[in-house]
Amino acid sequence: MSDGPNRPPPMSRDWRRLSKSAGNEASADNEVSADAAVALRNDWRREVSPELLGGLRKYLAKDRQTSLFATSVTEETASLRRLAAGRPLAQLLVECAVETAAHPADDGDPLCRAAKHAIEKWGLRHARQIDEHNVREADAAYAIKSRTRIQTAIANCALLKLASEFLEHRPASPVSQSQRQTGIDQGPEFGP
Repeated sequence: MSDGPNRPPPMSRDWRRLSKSAGNEASADNEVSADAAVALRNDWRREVSPELLGGLRKYLAKDRQTSLFATSVTEETASLRRLAAGRPLAQLLVECAVETAAHPADDGDPLCRAAKHAIEKWGLRHARQIDEHNVREADAAYAIKSRTRIQTAIANCALLKLASEFLEHRPASPVSQSQRQTGIDQGPEFGP
């Protein structure tokens, strides 16, 4: 049976790996967080271009209070949206940058704040997609447990640190997956 146009898009290998590790009770929380960070990092590398980052830096560096012409701001955001066309994470980053510019704050780099919000929203969007998949394929209890672990993993990823890392440099190749424990002595860590 097909869901037709309501069918969610296929998950990438990184997000499927996160889904499996979140659903596996033997996976430690830090492993699930590491898988979430890998998925976010690889999506960023694939979707966000250096040209877009340069344009966003210029856009956020301008003082919006001294702008006399609203059309120049509109044209600038349209140009940024064209740079992000066809890449959902890049489009989300542009939207978060526009929100950041609309509500300026004095707490650091505005592009880093916009990137943090975009990464967080992107991760939660994928968490919902994984949850929908788990509801279709497994029982509700498994889906709830998996969703909770994924949301916790994304929250524990130190998103601001990830955002600043993404903005500083772009890795040339995909980030390797987290190391899995294979021996009996390398099991998950148990807390106090």
